[in-house]
Amino acid sequence: MDDPRYATGFVKKVYTYMDNGFFPGENLIITYETMNHPIATQHIQTLIETI
Repeated sequence: MDDPRYATGFVKKVYTYMDNGFFPGENLIITYETMNHPIATQHIQTLIETI
């Protein structure tokens, strides 16, 4: 997410997913990270277990 072009493309993809019935937190898992804040695998596991 550090690269503005990547972040813009990411947002466009999320809208495409939503247009096709996939919604974050409902039936789509989305993770975010930056160079200074990498995602912890435990957070991913928690997302999976929650959904």
